[in-house]
Amino acid sequence: MGRAILMWRLREKSIPLDMLRADLEDDPPPRVPGTAVFLTSAPRESAPPALVHNLVHHKVLHEQVVLLTVHPVEVPHVGPEDRVDVEAFPNGFYRVTARNGFMQDPDINEILTNCRIRNLHLNLESTTFFLGRETLIITDRSELPRWQMQIFEFLSSNALNATAFFHIPPEQVYEVGVQVEL
Repeated sequence: MGRAILMWRLREKSIPLDMLRADLEDDPPPRVPGTAVFLTSAPRESAPPALVHNLVHHKVLHEQVVLLTVHPVEVPHVGPEDRVDVEAFPNGFYRVTARNGFMQDPDINEILTNCRIRNLHLNLESTTFFLGRETLIITDRSELPRWQMQIFEFLSSNALNATAFFHIPPEQVYEVGVQVEL
């Protein structure tokens, strides 16, 4: 329940991806070399908070922008040909949906390699990974009792971080923090 509440609170602050892309077409920011991968669990129609924060604070976009969502599936293994789907948008935007079987560890290098099967060629060395880092703040407006939210906060703070989980080179990670009231 805590994770569902967290996702709902993040969606409250999100903006539609179509609206963001339209704004970027009307007033394009400067583009910098390389690829930016934004790991996101946001719905397909929402812009990842890390992307929005990066645009607001740095006012630039990379040449390629990849919105990456990883979904676990209920089978032991997913073959390389079924591991990723790539959807291309105008102006260097891509949505990549990766799938892992429950016996497979998600590995960013494998995901990027499987993108080549779908004609998206990404160079790991020139890629920056943008990850959202949520700081949880327990408030009285929570749908769960305070003690349950405290347990959720404790478990979240001790969970394996995305850099280690996805085997992302730490020197290529940029974390964007946001405080979320639960």
